[in-house]
Amino acid sequence: MLQNKPASGEQAIVTVFGVSKVSADATLAAGDVIGTSADGQAQPVAAGSETTVFNCGQALTAGAAGTLQSALITISNSRAA
Repeated sequence: MLQNKPASGEQAIVTVFGVSKVSADATLAAGDVIGTSADGQAQPVAAGSETTVFNCGQALTAGAAGTLQSALITISNSRAA
């Protein structure tokens, strides 16, 4: 999860485990397993139905699309299927 907006040639700060803010692409409920949408925002993913989406964490707060929410980032390279 990118934590800053580096210019070309600048260092990127990335979180692979821990609590981070995410931009919701769809309505999130606390406890939802999240993956990324086509534009890189957080969206809920359903186990067994998302064959091309990787889990990247779990929503800690609930909110509507377009809002910033807290999530526990746990990059595990596991698919939602």
